[in-house]
Amino acid sequence: MLCNENIVCFSVTDYGHDLPVGKDHLMEIFAKNGNKVLMVNLVGTRSPQATKYDILKIFRKIKEWFSGYKIINGIYVINPFRFPFIKYEIFNQLNQIILYIYLKYYFRKFNISKPIFWVLNVLYQDLLKRMDKKALIYYVSDDYAYFSGNNSQVFSKYESKMLLCSDGVVTVHRKLSERISKINKNVINILNSTNPYHFTNFKSKVTPEDFKKIKKPIVGYCGKIEDWIDIGLIKDCALRYPNYSFVIIGPEKVNTQILKNISNIYLLGRKSYSEVPKYINNFDICISPFVKNKITESMDFPLKIVEYFATGNPVVSINTNSPERYIDSFQLCNTREEFIREIGITLEKDNGTLRKRRIQIALENSWEKRAEELSDWMKQTIFD
Repeated sequence: MLCNENIVCFSVTDYGHDLPVGKDHLMEIFAKNGNKVLMVNLVGTRSPQATKYDILKIFRKIKEWFSGYKIINGIYVINPFRFPFIKYEIFNQLNQIILYIYLKYYFRKFNISKPIFWVLNVLYQDLLKRMDKKALIYYVSDDYAYFSGNNSQVFSKYESKMLLCSDGVVTVHRKLSERISKINKNVINILNSTNPYHFTNFKSKVTPEDFKKIKKPIVGYCGKIEDWIDIGLIKDCALRYPNYSFVIIGPEKVNTQILKNISNIYLLGRKSYSEVPKYINNFDICISPFVKNKITESMDFPLKIVEYFATGNPVVSINTNSPERYIDSFQLCNTREEFIREIGITLEKDNGTLRKRRIQIALENSWEKRAEELSDWMKQTIFD
């Protein structure tokens, strides 16, 4: 495991506010193992839109720009000011100047020198090339070129530059790995993982207050409600199974109006990471109702599915190229019709052996093991 290193992570999500994703778990593990970690919340690579989610986010970011740094889970967290208009080169240049000033100040304050840059945001490669560093790692958790609000041409241009100047690249999808390895040969592909004991510790099934009046069986989704989630599919399932309750947990980044007048659908909003396990453990069936598009077709083993597995609960998911060795542990569906049908028969097919198998898969795919794997890769291919 890496130890006594300075690590600076350029994020595309708000650490300390958004639900934690892969890089957050990895940074927490590196911090616990004697590394100094600075998380730079640069948010995403898209321009804001006139939605309630984005408007609230803008006000929150303005407040954070003036709040200084925080220490969360042993990680130093800063929120630099940035202009969001990334399709204009002048604003990207201004953002790099602003970020340089922030980094120089906090590097002195926290005594950081020759850091390992761990980068998800591709817009700052010109700055990073000039800075004194031990290594530059580009972490590719999704195919962001296809995210709504992103300009795919602008993103691809910056990503190509990032790939050329990176010492190594981490991907979590085979398709991404195959594409990226044509430009940068030092690529490691890992599977998404989980903190299994964070979820299994709730096996007593403490019932949240807002669950107590919801009739079982409960079919549940927990995660961001983005445009890769098939809202229409959730509606169709709820109408097909009026005796099932469909519970949706997470921040709404797309319009969910078509769900709000259906009596057996419950939109419970965002929950903190500490609360999530007690909700998922009270699901009878966990679902991943993905849309088939450019984003989801490059998902091998979505983070949400590994978290579901940690509870042992049955899972119904649209197929996103999951690893062969795990496909017998949950219901993978190639069509919407198959997904709807499986909702009605999954509980009948489930058993104790399958539940133990899912928990074992979660234990085998912990973020601690991924951190060890990545540490060994960096030592062998970059630091030698």
